[in-house]
Amino acid sequence: MDKGLISIVTPAYNSERYIADAIESVKNQTYPLREHIIIDGGSYDRTMDIIREYENLYPLKWISEKDDGIADAMNKGFMMARGEIVTWLDADNWFAPEVFSTIADIFDNDKSIDIVYGNIIYIDNKKARSYAPPNNIDFKMALLHTTGAIPLQPGVFFKKSLFERVGGFDSNYKIACDFDFWLRVLKIDPKIHYLSETIGFYRSGISSAASQSISGLFFGFKEVLKISSLHGYSITGRINLIVKYCFGLVGSLKRYLSQ
Repeated sequence: MDKGLISIVTPAYNSERYIADAIESVKNQTYPLREHIIIDGGSYDRTMDIIREYENLYPLKWISEKDDGIADAMNKGFMMARGEIVTWLDADNWFAPEVFSTIADIFDNDKSIDIVYGNIIYIDNKKARSYAPPNNIDFKMALLHTTGAIPLQPGVFFKKSLFERVGGFDSNYKIACDFDFWLRVLKIDPKIHYLSETIGFYRSGISSAASQSISGLFFGFKEVLKISSLHGYSITGRINLIVKYCFGLVGSLKRYLSQ
């Protein structure tokens, strides 16, 4: 692994509508030690045409081939990553300007830190709302408060050694693999640093990621229930989980009916 290098993995599939925003947010960072790895699942729209437009403009690598879902795509990307510091960026999200330099300084100033996470801004129907996660995330809190107490993409960076220690993402999960990943990571008690700044922007809505579609919410709910059972969720945590997904489903139905 290259010390100080930040590796960004972007899984993509038919992402022509938004992927340029994700790419630009990595390309325009002034921090020089960065690489962007895009794992395309065999898109048949203009996704690959857009990616090729950028491949000589900044440190970008890509592959395009059929995969076994987002977990499989991210595992491929992280295995290719050379950076000591890594994260993933969904194709419809983007990073705040100049955030890489801030993140790199935090890791450099305290070599014992494993994870840096911060705030994100949700973009929903062109409306923006900020989200500041808890500033003391740990495994116990994650079990009590479900996905609201795990570091949320695109607001988190971590050492590649964590990915290796927990064995990456479980490809049996097609929607909630990040939830399972973070519970396994938090279980090993990593050293976490909370940054009270906006790190990234998350595009929420029926037309964005698979996990935000109506069918995705139903399928993801089944996966999260299974994951929560495997990790020993409390009754309070399960109630919070059910309430969260009910609100998510209602919100998606409203967006769908308003189109």
